[in-house]
Amino acid sequence: MNGWGNTDHIDLWDGEYLKAGDPDWLNLGEQIWFWEMSA
Repeated sequence: MNGWGNTDHIDLWDGEYLKAGDPDWLNLGEQIWFWEMSA
């Protein structure tokens, strides 16, 4: 089980910290996708 049931989940990650959450959550993902963003 991925910890999220049948829902999608999006977090913001800067390569070191998640905006709201625990970095250990990255280990729960069945698929983890990254998009580079710029401001």
